Amino acid sequence: MLRFRNLLLVVGLILGLVLSVGCDQSSGQKSPQNGEGVAAQTETLVVGAAASLNEAFTELGQLFESNNTNWKVEFSFASSGNLKTSIEQGAPIDVFASAAEKQMDDLKEAGHIDANTVQLMLKNQLVLIVPKNSDVKSLEDLLNLRRIAIAEPSSAPVGQYAKESLTSLGYWSQLEDKLILAKDVRQVLFYVEQDEVDAGFVYATDAAKSNEVNVVAAMPEDSYPTALYPIGIVSSTKQRVISEKWIEFVLSEEGQRVLREYGFEKP
Repeated sequence: MLRFRNLLLVVGLILGLVLSVGCDQSSGQKSPQNGEGVAAQTETLVVGAAASLNEAFTELGQLFESNNTNWKVEFSFASSGNLKTSIEQGAPIDVFASAAEKQMDDLKEAGHIDANTVQLMLKNQLVLIVPKNSDVKSLEDLLNLRRIAIAEPSSAPVGQYAKESLTSLGYWSQLEDKLILAKDVRQVLFYVEQDEVDAGFVYATDAAKSNEVNVVAAMPEDSYPTALYPIGIVSSTKQRVISEKWIEFVLSEEGQRVLREYGFEKP
């Protein structure tokens, strides 16, 4: 009986060791560890950015994560006006990158953005685009078209720029009844790519990414405010340090190189 009990004890010890090793290996596969063997915790930085920044910021996010392995960058891409409203309503956004200064200025004045963190990031240009098979060759041809897409001027800076440019050039009153409003610049681009409209107004960077449209003309720069993109930290963020690091990275030589590759210019 004693020998049998000893055998059970030995078997129990062996099983315990096997289970212990198995658990250690299993937990090691599930949780990344730092140099001290402690599981690393991934935290999230949320960036609200203008729709026109989608591809460029997505690439910047991947580069940032590769250098800051405990952090994940999540993006909310939308029109700057809609993002402004989200921030005003308390959306969990840490950093705001706008396609115009107006939305950023409004948030600063209301205390939603830390004014000391706001910096100009880049600039863009407004262009008129048409479907690939279009015969439109000049701005004057707009008067002969039936459906022209612009982003909603009240919420999307690119739409506001288009309205101001057309007004300055004397076209707005003649074209207003022909306008198809879109939620943001990417929807305008989609409408033109799909040949659902005869023309549209987008940023030069959006036109450059598409093989389905032709650029008819760059709108005269003196007909609308310069399309400047500011970036700043939301006052309510709990991720202040990493937010500062993200802005520093975007404005760095490497960050600006990536932005230039997507057609953006220095402000």
